[in-house]
Amino acid sequence: MSQVTVSAQAIGEPCNVLVTVVTGLMSKQAGLTLVDVLVVVAVFCGLAAVALPRFALLDEASRLDALRNLADEIRSTAELSHSIWVSAGRPAQLSRDDMALTMINGYPSIDDMRELVAHEALFAIDAEQYRYADRGHVIRDCYVMYRPPAHSLDGPDIQVVVTGC
Repeated sequence: MSQVTVSAQAIGEPCNVLVTVVTGLMSKQAGLTLVDVLVVVAVFCGLAAVALPRFALLDEASRLDALRNLADEIRSTAELSHSIWVSAGRPAQLSRDDMALTMINGYPSIDDMRELVAHEALFAIDAEQYRYADRGHVIRDCYVMYRPPAHSLDGPDIQVVVTGC
């Protein structure tokens, strides 16, 4: 937009007249064309195609980390309970926070382990398995399993199954 000031005299009296000259106002674009919008949508679709699989991998990695952390916690709890059991003279039961732990070959029973290591927010706990639950939906082959040893010289059986994670 360009402005031009023109001085003029009309009937012997001076007056100033402001004349605005607008050149090409109608030929300028005001907005986006359909092609512009389609290019922007295509760029966003391309970014989404690259980013979404990475987010899925992050979700899977977080499930695997949660399972490994749970297995480590169960293992630590079992070993600590075993150490206390040995130092207490190998009794049939241990007391912990108003709870009597039934010891099987020196390690907590399955029921007692569920009480000691309870993660209802992330895991659906049944029998001997802690199954990963994603927003309430239990994932079938994504769990940690705990079993006390069958023999007094063995350690507990702690398995991490990740085939369905």
